[in-house]
Amino acid sequence: MKYRLTLLALVAGVLAACALVTHRPFVVTIHAQSLPVTKALAWDASVVDATHSAPLTYDVRLDGVLVATVPAGTLSQNITYTTVGAHSLSVTAINTWGNSPATTLAVNVSVPNPASNLRVP
Repeated sequence: MKYRLTLLALVAGVLAACALVTHRPFVVTIHAQSLPVTKALAWDASVVDATHSAPLTYDVRLDGVLVATVPAGTLSQNITYTTVGAHSLSVTAINTWGNSPATTLAVNVSVPNPASNLRVP
């Protein structure tokens, strides 16, 4: 009985650790010289099998705002960032019967700090 409880506690601890690791969002940082900056967002085609039909289009969103609807054969879209800081990108596959869950990516846009304390010596 003591062995089972120890094993159960060990398994629960491993599962909790895995949950912490897998829920950390991956963040891509874009280092830009100036704004606006345009970068391509690319994705893999949706899987088509016996339970998943082919998408007709993909909706691409930046910070929740629709920026493009592209045909299913298109697997990338240029995204223009106009502000520094954190942004969210998402792609949703759409077919005749509805939408897939959105696939998201966190993006951080940064630019160099401006020069300061200008003077003529």
